Amino acid sequence: MPQDPVTVHVKLTLRDLLRLAFRTALARRTLLLHGLLLALMLAAMVANLTGAIPGPGAGFWATLFLAYAVLFLLILPLYTFLATQREWARSRATLEDIAYTFGPEGVDVQSATNRGHMGWDLFDRALETREDLLVFLTERQALVIPKRAFRDEAEVERVRAHLREGLGERARVGA
Repeated sequence: MPQDPVTVHVKLTLRDLLRLAFRTALARRTLLLHGLLLALMLAAMVANLTGAIPGPGAGFWATLFLAYAVLFLLILPLYTFLATQREWARSRATLEDIAYTFGPEGVDVQSATNRGHMGWDLFDRALETREDLLVFLTERQALVIPKRAFRDEAEVERVRAHLREGLGERARVGA
């Protein structure tokens, strides 16, 4: 069990928040839902074009399919980018330096305007990516700890140990 608390100072950038926004916007459940809708529309379009569904309307189904593809492939990423950019510019919290202290009881958070403690039971899971440690409170809300905020790999490993100890199997961090 890790004994010593580890404090990491974070200054988030727009790029950090965009990585989280796209990870949550394109989460497994979201992709599954869109994939099912896309499959249904494709099946309806093929059935209509092959004559399995009698009557006019092949153009309608083709248009509906293309509109959905455009919506998913173009509008969703654009909306995600613009909404994240707007939130980053508006939120004072994203402009502040934040100190996260990982300890046996949870995570202490301190900034110029806020201070608080979150016990491990409040967290849903932790996930390590190539660039970040993400500690999720909900499916779409997380503490973002960019790896550039750590002094060295030993400090990253100490935080991983706290996450494993506090979250158990819900911590998908490290090798």
